[in-house]
Amino acid sequence: MQSFANLFDLPHHKSRRLAALYVVALIRTFVFLLLGLFLPILLFKLFLNQGHNENNALLLVILVFLTHIIVNGLLIIPVSKINMRFGTKTGFFISQSLVIIFLFILFFSQNAFLIFINFMLWGVAAVFYWVSYHTFFLEVGNKKRFGEELGLLEMLGIFSGSVAPVFAGLVIMSFGFAGLFFLCILLTFVSMFVLYYMRDTEKLESASILYIRKEIVSKKRDFISFIGAGGVEIIYSVAWPLLLFNVFEDYLKIGTVASLVVLTSVLSTFISGKLSDRLEKNKIEKIGSASVAVTFVTRIFFQTPASVYIIDSLYKIFSNLFYLPLNALAYYHAVDGNKTKYVVFREIGYRTGNILGLLAFLLVLCIKIPFWWVFIFAALFSLLPMVINEA
Repeated sequence: MQSFANLFDLPHHKSRRLAALYVVALIRTFVFLLLGLFLPILLFKLFLNQGHNENNALLLVILVFLTHIIVNGLLIIPVSKINMRFGTKTGFFISQSLVIIFLFILFFSQNAFLIFINFMLWGVAAVFYWVSYHTFFLEVGNKKRFGEELGLLEMLGIFSGSVAPVFAGLVIMSFGFAGLFFLCILLTFVSMFVLYYMRDTEKLESASILYIRKEIVSKKRDFISFIGAGGVEIIYSVAWPLLLFNVFEDYLKIGTVASLVVLTSVLSTFISGKLSDRLEKNKIEKIGSASVAVTFVTRIFFQTPASVYIIDSLYKIFSNLFYLPLNALAYYHAVDGNKTKYVVFREIGYRTGNILGLLAFLLVLCIKIPFWWVFIFAALFSLLPMVINEA
């Protein structure tokens, strides 16, 4: 087993625990790149097949994701307490086990009620993963190189996932969604084997609602930035695949375009991470923030196949200037204070943004305008880090 662990040593990162985290994150990224792009489309088609019109089907898709996010947000503090008692390694195991159950139910379920229950289960899995992930990274990462390490981690995920969308499209065209689910389940099992090499090194502290309230008051800019990032993230994750389906109506074409876009962003991710360690993070973040806003507004008016590729490629490049400095800054602040509490604070900010983003989506659907006008809200969310100037 020791020789197998040596395979996880990456250049400049001799900590096997950090390398194991890289591998687990890499596999999870690949799984959700395989699945994530097509998940909103799968739900949309499923609700259409149940007899709902397009607007109602979209409403149900948003409500499913909203259920997932609300469960996620409500469990952040309880999950941090579980990790405090049993360790982040246990948190990872719980997360990956629940993901496997989620995929099994998703494959076998055609019932709308069970879909809602299943996405609640995924919400539990997601909160265990992200609280564990950020806490573990703070334990094993290098404070002086958080931006670079985040950039490398993101670049590895993007590089391996650059083939995922087109590969997923091929699998769906050849074997249907069942083949895709089986592959995702298999990869998740592999990631659980890698978790064997993780080891907790610190006694974690707990977080409370009172502490989070104090953090929000004292770190307004961080919290508002996390809300903005969460709003952008959820609108992009749900609305963009649906718009791609509206433009192409073909799984292979959707996957091909998504893969080409991901390839475009590989090098910029690592460069953005290095820049965030060397330049003032607030300035880099503001450049990325304004640029991301422009890419969202243009999606409303330009929806040809060529423009879809160009706009999303620009988004991938500039979003690195938005997300990576923000996350690196969050890790710096977390190291200076209580790690677990700051991770909880960060996750609550993100989930608040997720919920507000989905509520904005519901508003667009309720006033019965084309759903892609929700990108106006994504642009506004991306500008939130510029609202408050305090560090």
